[in-house]
Amino acid sequence: MTSFTVIGHIACTDASFSLQDLPGKGGRMDLLCRAVASSLFLSHGIRKDTICDIILLGPPNPGRIIRFDGSALRSLSPD
Repeated sequence: MTSFTVIGHIACTDASFSLQDLPGKGGRMDLLCRAVASSLFLSHGIRKDTICDIILLGPPNPGRIIRFDGSALRSLSPD
């Protein structure tokens, strides 16, 4: 089992940011999304033996953890 942990020190912890502004108001949420994609996606599938944890430490509610478990993901496409 491979495990990745990525810490977002300024990543927003609520849905107040726009999807059009992930690098700005989202607190570099674009980098966190890229880290999840890079850790889980193969060229034609998902790594089933991988877990990626994202720790969000930004405002307004710091200390949120989001877990992406490759063995539990369904209907996810790299496109």
